[in-house]
Amino acid sequence: MLVWGAITDVAQALHNEPGIKEKIRVYFIASWNQRQDENAFNYIDKNHSDLWFIHNNGTFRGWYMGGKQSGDLANKSFVDKHVKGHGTLGRYFGPLKNGRIKMGDTPSYAYLLRGTPEDPTKDSWGGRFVRRKDRPNWWVDDPDPALKEGKYLGAKTVNKWRQDYLRDWQKRMDRCKDKVPLSRAQKQ
Repeated sequence: MLVWGAITDVAQALHNEPGIKEKIRVYFIASWNQRQDENAFNYIDKNHSDLWFIHNNGTFRGWYMGGKQSGDLANKSFVDKHVKGHGTLGRYFGPLKNGRIKMGDTPSYAYLLRGTPEDPTKDSWGGRFVRRKDRPNWWVDDPDPALKEGKYLGAKTVNKWRQDYLRDWQKRMDRCKDKVPLSRAQKQ
């Protein structure tokens, strides 16, 4: 279960039917999202300590911070060259975030694309995590100072793959290109 935004619905589901926790795995992009409903997060933390849970509080920032940022891999130049003008998706995405890469939730999906989802301690495009010492199935950002990007723990476990995931995205966006040139009115 990929959680973007507040974790309220997960907390409510666990409250209503605690038995589901044996059947779900949660990857939570925390940070600002966690602050949207601290009570829901605290409920899960206190009452469901055995839940399989990735608590990504800063690792996700490696998607757009650090890593190889030169040439067409820089946040703005990548969007300009490989996203804008690539079909409807490119026309939609191009102007977002001032035409720059800044996707904080994407690493949760990328975790499933490249990596070993059943083992958060393994490398993946969505980060690598360490087990919280007091929990059997709860993983957090790796506190190793060598893996920080600025103040964000674990971010280098994502941005070390920057060239790989951006080239993959580039190929996917190339498939979005319009087959027939659009008129000026259609492009707007």
